[in-house]
Amino acid sequence: MTKSGVNEVIAAAVESLIGRARMIALALGAATIACAAIMLVGAPGAPVREADASHVAYSKISGKLTNQPSGRVSAGADVYLHRWNGSSWVNLGKRATSNQYGNYSISGVRSGSYYSVQAYNTYGACRTGSGVVTYTGYSRNLDLRNPAGSYTTANVSLYYTGTISC
Repeated sequence: MTKSGVNEVIAAAVESLIGRARMIALALGAATIACAAIMLVGAPGAPVREADASHVAYSKISGKLTNQPSGRVSAGADVYLHRWNGSSWVNLGKRATSNQYGNYSISGVRSGSYYSVQAYNTYGACRTGSGVVTYTGYSRNLDLRNPAGSYTTANVSLYYTGTISC
């Protein structure tokens, strides 16, 4: 083969490679744009990310606490919010205290999970010969996966759990 024939073959091969490189670049560019769109908007059915706080709905959980079996309101009880993480209930550290009518309210609860409310209350004072009575209770499981709900009611029945002697 002559030198000019070799040059023609090399030129044709280079031109073919350049054409393929352009096609690959276009395909990679389209894939990059698609990936960026998914990262910015999110894939259909994907859970809401923390970074998308402006798109996250918040809910308020309120309810009434009553001691059982008497039905008396449980004023001054501590109420804690728990979230299901897929394997166990986690205390989120959000706390409320029930008022004189036994009512409580927890605001700013992110949608997208299952929640539960736990309440504790104690009665009495520690003096010699006396004791402190404790009551505990949990709400039903609250399904806040749908961001449309902005208000959920979770009444809690508290049951006697024991007396701490002083």
